[in-house]
Amino acid sequence: MTDVDLANFFAEQPEPELEPPADRQLTHTMIGTMSYYDNLPPVPGYGPGPWLRVSELDVFSSTYYLDLWHQRQVVRAIEQNQREFAISKTTNDLLKPMRGSRFNAATSHGKRVLNKIVEACHDLIGSHKGSDIGTRFHEFCERLDAGESPKAFDLTPDLRAMLKAYWELRRDYGIQPVPGHLERTVFIPELQAAGTFDHLDTIRGRRLPVIGDTKSQGSMNFSNIAIPQQLASYAHAKLVLNKITWTWERMPEVDQELAVVLWCPADDPGEASVQDIDIVKGWEFALDAVKCLERREDHTTITRRPWPGLR
Repeated sequence: MTDVDLANFFAEQPEPELEPPADRQLTHTMIGTMSYYDNLPPVPGYGPGPWLRVSELDVFSSTYYLDLWHQRQVVRAIEQNQREFAISKTTNDLLKPMRGSRFNAATSHGKRVLNKIVEACHDLIGSHKGSDIGTRFHEFCERLDAGESPKAFDLTPDLRAMLKAYWELRRDYGIQPVPGHLERTVFIPELQAAGTFDHLDTIRGRRLPVIGDTKSQGSMNFSNIAIPQQLASYAHAKLVLNKITWTWERMPEVDQELAVVLWCPADDPGEASVQDIDIVKGWEFALDAVKCLERREDHTTITRRPWPGLR
């Protein structure tokens, strides 16, 4: 990175866009096991919702390796505390809710207790550290794309390396954010769902802007369904929310074949790459996912035969 590049990187930039009023921040609710946007303004022709979140459409990706990781983290948390503190007060406190005479692991209450213990184990071992770094990184990327000067950012060395790599991807590949289209919430009629994309980007050599996403996860190996499906859904949106006026506007025309991910893994700060995403296949995945969810709600496939009675 040359001195000129550094000077441009830290040059003063225009003021960021207005923030929506506090009472217009998006909220979610759980219906069954699925998350829905519950406070979006009514969608013209479709009503008030609530609307399924696009992120919930990933019904096909395997969670096998993720589940194994969760189990390993729980074992590590308990073992580490036992090893460091002999009979650890932390571990004893952690498991105390299980030792009551009324505890029953088979009941709904017992399951909730166990779930809380598992979550506490993840906190003890630092399972969410990478996610926390990713959240901060996304915030800084959004502020940088909106025109803020990075001089004002409170950056750790790792976050600084990640943000520098992110900026270099944009510079070297000619991928630039479209002003006014950062973190925009959209509605997709075919899916009866809503979601929030990271950014729209222009790319050298392509006529239309593309849906862009910023990722900081450790691996892209297990995202071959989830990410194409998610970004394809955004690309097929018909309406985009104006969070200032709290009204829906027409979605601008975007590329229907390609989306891009700017990948800056949090566990390897300074490394980064552009990932081209096939959203033709991704849209097929999204439509299939909606059919799968509809079939989950079809309870007519199994019926209890009436008792014939005594003869």
